[in-house]
Amino acid sequence: MFIGHQQELQLLQQELTHDRCAVLVYGKRRVGKTTLIKKAIADANCKAVYFECMKGTMQENIDSFVRELLRMEVLPVALAFTGFADVFAYLNTLPQSFIIVIDEYPYLKSMSDSDAVDSLFQNIIDNKLKNIRLILSGSHIGMMKDMLREGNALYGRFHAVIRLTELNYLDASGFYPDRSAYDKVAFYSVFGGSPFINEALNANETLRENIIRTILNPNNPVYLYASQLLLSDYSIRMNAERIFAVLGNGRKRYSDIENRLDANKTGALSKQIKSLMDLEIIHRNEPINKPGDNKKYTFGINDIHDGENGLNYTLHGDYYLPDIDVTSGYSLGKYGMARMEYLKNHRPGLYTRLLLSSKLNDDLHQADVQAQHMLDTMIPQMAKEAGITEQMKVTDQLRWVGLMNTIRQQIEEIILSEIVCR
Repeated sequence: MFIGHQQELQLLQQELTHDRCAVLVYGKRRVGKTTLIKKAIADANCKAVYFECMKGTMQENIDSFVRELLRMEVLPVALAFTGFADVFAYLNTLPQSFIIVIDEYPYLKSMSDSDAVDSLFQNIIDNKLKNIRLILSGSHIGMMKDMLREGNALYGRFHAVIRLTELNYLDASGFYPDRSAYDKVAFYSVFGGSPFINEALNANETLRENIIRTILNPNNPVYLYASQLLLSDYSIRMNAERIFAVLGNGRKRYSDIENRLDANKTGALSKQIKSLMDLEIIHRNEPINKPGDNKKYTFGINDIHDGENGLNYTLHGDYYLPDIDVTSGYSLGKYGMARMEYLKNHRPGLYTRLLLSSKLNDDLHQADVQAQHMLDTMIPQMAKEAGITEQMKVTDQLRWVGLMNTIRQQIEEIILSEIVCR
């Protein structure tokens, strides 16, 4: 099931209609890169070969790539090659066009000279793509970003660069399309936009049931997702969670982090912080009056901003929750609370729009004000028309109370119809 990332899919499909093109696709693990690429090449007008690099030597990856070409019947027999450039040079001699996908490209860089690998593929892109459309993909965001920086051998070599991020609220709701608008916001607030996580949800279960079955279940893959995501990008032994614990929701200087962690001054902490910054999990703040002063830098955990729905997400304990202000200074009364329950249960679409636009509390407060004004205006008027006087209150108190309660009930029925349930 392919949900979301339609713009990225269209861009990739468009680029794959031309020979001699190179496309870079990257993003953190489980964000949908492989699904996107396989969807794009499935409808291509030429043969596609998908190869995932392994954590091995360069020659082991070359041999594995050749076996995949043989399996896809691109090679007639198993041939011996000593370099990727030789393989691409051979493919250039063939009459047909090919799409070649090299996934987890950073594995090649991590097991060899990183700069040499980039230079090798610069040569391939410049000289050996005569009949080839090349996709390089990877999950190590730091390494992939380095390939886009001026000075890197691959700088400016890609016809398109696609950075895949998590799905926005509207796209993620495609995994649970029949839920109410309120439920969709709640699901997205807890589970976010990772396709991997959303595919693990059961749209027929409640939010609570899904949380218990996934996030709170140590045997569920979703439970391990966050730690696996971090560990996949770090060779440094220091536990990234300890850095998060030190940072909390406040900013800390590098020396504060180092002292709190009792870290040896080997540079390992600096490397891990850089990796976390590359992943955009933490950020560095530089005082405007002390530019370039490393001792004045502070670090903090990034809040998350979703450009599609305009929501900011802040870390609360173990989860990022949306910053939605439902307390704009008003103390809700009886009728404001009644309207909120009505909106939740009977007009969830309107409730969600008001909530996401920070107008919910104003609407509820207005219901309180209008209802109270109606009571203050209509009770004296209806009491006068019914002949209820202050003298009756003194001489026949039980009758007075009964009549006034009847009037109040009649007005509250109007309030319910015209104000609460509008």
